[in-house]
Amino acid sequence: MSADFFTAHLRVPRGLGAVIEGLAREVLRDQPENIPEYAANYFNPFIFLFHELKPHSTR
Repeated sequence: MSADFFTAHLRVPRGLGAVIEGLAREVLRDQPENIPEYAANYFNPFIFLFHELKPHSTR
């Protein structure tokens, strides 16, 4: 499959652009040596909040 197939059919999910923009801004500001590790640390508080705020199962 060519790259044209994928680019023609993909849509950026709502909210993803803002999330990536926030990470990119911080990476450019801090210039970390290890970007994947930096990204993991950047997203950790968001993941924690997601788990804290989502409704808990009643099972």
